[in-house]
Amino acid sequence: MMRRLTTAWKERKFLAIMQHPMTRRLAVACLAALLLSFPSRSHALDILSGPSFTPAAKAPLAGVLQLNTDVASRISVLVSDGTDTWQRDFYDFATAHAVPLYGFKPGQTNIIQVTAYDEDRNAYTFPQLLTFVTAPLPADFPHSTVLTSEPDQMEPGDTLFVINNRTRNSAYITIMNTCRAGGLVSPGGAGQRH
Repeated sequence: MMRRLTTAWKERKFLAIMQHPMTRRLAVACLAALLLSFPSRSHALDILSGPSFTPAAKAPLAGVLQLNTDVASRISVLVSDGTDTWQRDFYDFATAHAVPLYGFKPGQTNIIQVTAYDEDRNAYTFPQLLTFVTAPLPADFPHSTVLTSEPDQMEPGDTLFVINNRTRNSAYITIMNTCRAGGLVSPGGAGQRH
């Protein structure tokens, strides 16, 4: 009972103090000083360099996207080859970005749109679209066909296959992805020649 009276008395005393004009002015001044102490930003972010895309030397259907911003940002990439569109979101904040992009299909012209987000979620989509033209598959690239797919017996995600041609002394790495619908998706026989 004594505790309730003490709490009620403190609340009344606080309200009485806050109703005094001088106290209100002091509170407003303190709030204004606090707000002015935070750095203000008139823009979301500035691009210091890039974006640029460098194809990978030994993986013809992959590459690295690079760019630098003046403030910490994260990157989102939208890619279209004229038929299919896919997006990759990178969630690490940094000022220097070098992110791998893979999943391109052979024999396609890919348009890459880059968007950067600052920590306040302000978005900046670069007006400069990047282009990456992938070469067609080599003439001796083996054709593969999935005969049986049992996704409940498989690990989710990518499955790597190494295909060797001993007569030509060459090998390819092929990636197949188990999609959520339960089937296999082949990226058009994408591979790397050794």
